[in-house]
Amino acid sequence: MTNTEPTPRSFKSKIGRALLWALGGFLLAPIAVLVIGLVVNHFNPVCGTPGDSGGCEIGLVVAAIGAVMPGAMIGFLFGAMIQFRLGVRHSNTYLAKTLGMENDKPPPAGDPDKRR
Repeated sequence: MTNTEPTPRSFKSKIGRALLWALGGFLLAPIAVLVIGLVVNHFNPVCGTPGDSGGCEIGLVVAAIGAVMPGAMIGFLFGAMIQFRLGVRHSNTYLAKTLGMENDKPPPAGDPDKRR
């Protein structure tokens, strides 16, 4: 007989998965900022003119480097929120099954005197 109950994830496992989300944010945020910056610079009439002196290109690099840490933090917080929310859902389901409450229905709505 096998145990098919969902096992709650450990704290280390949840943090590890949140760190993977942080890595995704660490990699994707600078790429997104760079692509958005390239599109914005394409439509900027000042970029590419002789008086520009490479300022638009340097701005792209600085913005992409500046997006690394916020992207990692947003990714970590998003991943942690997902992991801990999933853990609450699984543990509540497991608790309900353990206590035999999975088939309980809420009381009917309406007049309390008619429910008797």
